[in-house]
Amino acid sequence: MNTEKNKEVIGYVGQITPKQIIGWAKPANSNDPIEVSLFVGTELIAKKMATSHRKDLKNSGIHPTGECGYKFDINETYDEKYLLENVKVYAGINELERTPALLKKSIAPDAEYYFFMHIPKTAGTSFRYMLYDQIEQAAIFPSVLDIKINGGRYPQLKQFKQRPMREQLTTQLIAGHYAYSANTLLPNSRCLVFLRNANSRAISNIFHLQKHAHEFQGKPFEQIFEEAPRHLDNLQVRYLSNTTANAQITKADLDKAKANLEKCYFIGITEQFAESIEALEKITPWNFDKNLKRNINNTKDLSKLPLEILRKLKACNHFDAELYEYGVKLFNKMAQDPKTYVSNLLDQKKQANKPNNKKKQANKANNNTQKQQITKANNKQQQSKPAPKQASQQQKQAIQKKAKPNKNINQALPALESLERSYSFIRFAINYLNGNPQKLEEPIPIEGSELSIRGWAVDSINKQLAAGVYLSIDGQTHIETRYGIPKPKIAERFKLKQYLKCGFALSIPVEKIGKGVHSIGIKVVSADKKNYYYPSKRILVDVK
Repeated sequence: MNTEKNKEVIGYVGQITPKQIIGWAKPANSNDPIEVSLFVGTELIAKKMATSHRKDLKNSGIHPTGECGYKFDINETYDEKYLLENVKVYAGINELERTPALLKKSIAPDAEYYFFMHIPKTAGTSFRYMLYDQIEQAAIFPSVLDIKINGGRYPQLKQFKQRPMREQLTTQLIAGHYAYSANTLLPNSRCLVFLRNANSRAISNIFHLQKHAHEFQGKPFEQIFEEAPRHLDNLQVRYLSNTTANAQITKADLDKAKANLEKCYFIGITEQFAESIEALEKITPWNFDKNLKRNINNTKDLSKLPLEILRKLKACNHFDAELYEYGVKLFNKMAQDPKTYVSNLLDQKKQANKPNNKKKQANKANNNTQKQQITKANNKQQQSKPAPKQASQQQKQAIQKKAKPNKNINQALPALESLERSYSFIRFAINYLNGNPQKLEEPIPIEGSELSIRGWAVDSINKQLAAGVYLSIDGQTHIETRYGIPKPKIAERFKLKQYLKCGFALSIPVEKIGKGVHSIGIKVVSADKKNYYYPSKRILVDVK
């Protein structure tokens, strides 16, 4: 047995169920067996050597014999959701990562993901900034900082793909000049797109290139037209059909673009921007500022554009013109009843994802008898077992230490462990720490004897006040804040008077937190007190 505690290891946790934990592990530079330890919360449940045979690991060349698997049988009755949140497996001192499929199930099984396909010169920049008001920067790729670091341009998607899988799965929105295929980067992603009149878009684009693009700045329009075909030749079809930059657009590309457009969750029309946003609000939990200006260049002087270039732009964008007309028809259909439109769309996706394999159906039928026998046996066993529990009281105390709550303006809140977590996105902000505006430089030093926090939060899913807000420290200690402080600017911003008393505040002695670096977040209880929301935004503080 290799006993080096600092030896680098490889492996995964592949399956977590109420009955067993399965995975594999081995040293990175040898095939020696290694010890793995299972923790549920802070409690060590079991240890064993990872020596179980895994045929898949042998066939893939990861291990010469495949004997590096492990399986922990769970004797206590745990809730699966509790295990997904609290199970950790270590190989030596190294915590094993979860497989991508298990990560999706663990992090946000019900989260809604979005992809905004920003086709240039369709008012996409303005719409992107509107999305920034709906989703926090930490959950967006690329963020404002990502774009700034990349010289003001969208970074390539490979930067997203190179991020750790856990970080990828906490991303709720991808937005940029990316083709339709980027919609597959997030699970069950909902594609948002704006289309614009083909001729207007191309004219706006050529003016933009001459004024802002480094390689075309100040050049004559004739030269730009010849050297920038990707931007000026059916760009909307290119984006929606995933056609390479230099390829000649064909009728087949147009058909593919139309088919992909039909799959988009939201189709906006630049010339009907306000109507488009109104429709989007009906199929998302978002509320937008209608006064935000569109980023459309309306100051261009068409007299400076040669008539021959105008004629060429119109001629070479005939596929885009046809796609735009088709998009307008789909938009009009969606605008009549947005909720029914997307409901039908999602139903179609579910049907498309259902297996049609006859062999699978036959196997399912053949297994019915066996399943019935197993069910009968399980029923007999369950009659003699106690009712399932989420966890023992000692385990709950180890995972969630409760502090005495402040007096709340609203009625008493239910305990968090009695609520289901919702992965929907809500509106909130943490505005002040110890009286100072929240800074970007983290960790934020806390040098006094007290930590005070102020902010606001609403149940924007139901467009109501939340039932209350808990402060979450390191995801384990939860303290009820004082919720219900008047925030007239928030009610005015969203034009919802019910948001008036959405502020929260809390002051606690730093000894309740402890010295060192800690992660601060909030958990927001839904208006009906059935769920809680746990936004991914965290603030690091350093208690001195």
